[in-house]
Amino acid sequence: VLLVTRALFGVVVGLNLPTCASVLAEVTPKEQRGRNYVLVSTLFTVGEILAVVIAAALKVEEVGSERWRALLVWVSVPALIAFFVGIKWLDESPRYMLTKNAEKGLDIFRRMYRMNKKAELYISPQEKR
Repeated sequence: VLLVTRALFGVVVGLNLPTCASVLAEVTPKEQRGRNYVLVSTLFTVGEILAVVIAAALKVEEVGSERWRALLVWVSVPALIAFFVGIKWLDESPRYMLTKNAEKGLDIFRRMYRMNKKAELYISPQEKR
C-alpha cells in the first residue's frame, strides 16, 4: 500500500508544476509571468530540499524506525492546507469557463483585469463564439 501511494504521490507532484505554470500563464499579467513562474519553481525546489532535510532530521532511513509516520504527517499538512485553500478561493480556469459558460468566463476575465488595474476587457463578437 505504501509503495502504491508513494508512486501516486510522485505522479501527482509531477503533474502539479505544469498545471501551476498553465494557470499562472492564464491569470498573471504579462509583466509578472516570468517572475511568478520562477517563484513557483523555486518554491517547489525548496520544498523538495526541505523534505530531504526533515527526513534526515527524523532519521527515517534507520532500519526498524517508525519515524516514517512522522514524516508522512509533516508532508501531508502543507498539502492539505494548499488543497483546502485552493478549493475555497480559486476559481475554475477562465478559459475552461468560457467553453462551458461564456458569461461566467467573461466575468472571471473582467474581475482579473480589474484586479490587475487594466482597462475594461473587450471581447469582440467573433471571440464570444
